[in-house]
Amino acid sequence: MTFICVSDGRIPADPWSSERKTLGRRHGCLLAGDVNHSRSLIKLIKYQHVDNELEREWVEVGGLKCAEGVINPTGGLKGGRTAPLQCVAMAEGHTKPVLCLDATDELLFTGSKDRTCKMWNLVTGQEIVTLKGHPNNVVSVKYCRNSCLVFTVSTSYIKVWDIRDSAKCVRTFTSSGQVVSGDACAGTTTRTITTAQGECQINQIALNPSGSVLYAAAGNTVRTWDLNRMLATGKLTGHIGSVMCLTVGYSCGGKDQVITGSKDHYVKIFDVAEGAQGNVGPAHNFEPPHYDGIECLAVHGDILFSGSRDNGIKKWDLGQQELIQQIPNAHKDWVCALAFVPGRPMLLSACRAGMLKVWNVDNFTPIGEIKGHDSPINAICTNSKQIFTASSDCRVKLWSYVPGLTPCLPRRVLAIKGRATSLP
Repeated sequence: MTFICVSDGRIPADPWSSERKTLGRRHGCLLAGDVNHSRSLIKLIKYQHVDNELEREWVEVGGLKCAEGVINPTGGLKGGRTAPLQCVAMAEGHTKPVLCLDATDELLFTGSKDRTCKMWNLVTGQEIVTLKGHPNNVVSVKYCRNSCLVFTVSTSYIKVWDIRDSAKCVRTFTSSGQVVSGDACAGTTTRTITTAQGECQINQIALNPSGSVLYAAAGNTVRTWDLNRMLATGKLTGHIGSVMCLTVGYSCGGKDQVITGSKDHYVKIFDVAEGAQGNVGPAHNFEPPHYDGIECLAVHGDILFSGSRDNGIKKWDLGQQELIQQIPNAHKDWVCALAFVPGRPMLLSACRAGMLKVWNVDNFTPIGEIKGHDSPINAICTNSKQIFTASSDCRVKLWSYVPGLTPCLPRRVLAIKGRATSLP
């Protein structure tokens, strides 16, 4: 009998020692319990606190019963593929479209229109826990490895979950900057489509690289929280339309470099000093704007890509703060998600039509494409090895990059699929 830590599937060197009893507490994550090995059955028992969020759950793998959510390996897709991507597994368990993702090498987090966020063990392929009690769709999720906190967004609320013990909601942030101890949505039993007076819809959240500051796109501003003190500290202002997406990195001066995309068609960049309070205006406004609202952003070194409802993708130079290239019709529908192939200079883009495309980052030429889902792809995220796509078909697919899997499309076909326009 062995003991497994669900955060990374690690097994103590001596399963009969006291190490197995303290592994989860020392490692700062939930425990997946005892695994009994036999010829025909592996029984995984997840010991969980029984409260509003969690239920004790027995999971049997090997023919009798499966968990509510499970990641199953797949045989890949046949036909229609020109991209060097292979679907290797599929996570199923949500009952409505999956809208958002976050992942480490051991854990996957998925948010859905079913008003839940699921946490998955990528080592065992099992669902660990379902975080419930959201008033409406879970539209954004982020995990902070440093603090073992999970942040989930629904309507005007950000729920803060501590997964080190029993995945309790320990704080609730609101779009107006309030901080409530515990779960402010605890009494929510039915779907809520309205927001409280003075609050607004939060569309996306992002953490700075150190995990000390949380940024939330709320209305046409970005609200900031100091996570060390659990206090709202200020706002990033300047957009005239709802901020739909944002990404955070470090600027040359050591400040947080926050890049935002809005329904006003513009991309803006903010340099936020540590401990900054009050309103912070943009350091730069990127021109020319998109022809429609911006849905997604992705940064690769000094290069920024923006995807829009105008079906196009723009490539920007962050150092020179100018547009380098653009593909007006990169997809046949809204560009909903952007990411990068792990360890490769390749851009991934996904659209409302379910297509997943791969581009060369350096010269912005197409490498290939694949029909990723039959429904819209709402989000992409990656860890050090895998690619994850979330779709309105209620599934999350896991992809691997396979060099030389398929040849690229002929050059004449690539020209039809999307041509990069270089600017002088």
